[in-house]
Amino acid sequence: MLQPKPQQSVGRQPLKWLVIGGVVYYIAAVVALHFLQPERDPVGWPMSAYVLTENGWLMTSTYFVLAGALLSLTILLVGSLPSSRLSVIASVFMLVGAVGGILAGVYPMDDAGSEATQSGFLHMVAGMLSFPSFALGPLLFSLAICRSASSEAPCRFALPLAIAVTICNPLYFLAIDLGFRTEVYVAGLAQRVLFLFLFAWMVVVANCAGSTRANLEDA
Repeated sequence: MLQPKPQQSVGRQPLKWLVIGGVVYYIAAVVALHFLQPERDPVGWPMSAYVLTENGWLMTSTYFVLAGALLSLTILLVGSLPSSRLSVIASVFMLVGAVGGILAGVYPMDDAGSEATQSGFLHMVAGMLSFPSFALGPLLFSLAICRSASSEAPCRFALPLAIAVTICNPLYFLAIDLGFRTEVYVAGLAQRVLFLFLFAWMVVVANCAGSTRANLEDA
């Protein structure tokens, strides 16, 4: 059974709130940009496209905030879970996702129809690194949670949410390919659904690992 360990949980509270605060900031920024830049159709345009608008600084900031939230969550989970290969590999993927997010923030994407640039290429590379990591990191951490002593709510929802992120990941890339092939643009919608599940997983797991009433380690 899980045993309360308040002295350890209190030390994890700042990390928990950094994760939750990062998620709230990202969502608030993107919602604000939906209103500030209505010409960017959220169904067709990925969120990265907001960087190219007059309020691009707001979207750029979300990359670094998300990277900080991922790093905070990684530290939180590493300190909460028993040491295992799963958690180590999961940590590597989460770190790759965070670094990819930072690179994507430093190098903005190319606008549609514009000439390809080095920045756009590096942004694409960063996305190819970070998006698979967004799926594999949560999935492996969720499996580690399932193997730990924690099967209580809300931890039990970690694996289903991670599976949802994993399923949405290839669907997002298929949506991008669909746009190139048929001019049916739904990549923005697919990306937002993916992030919805990713953020739900982050909040659930951060709340679970940072709870003063439960600990993910074996008693």
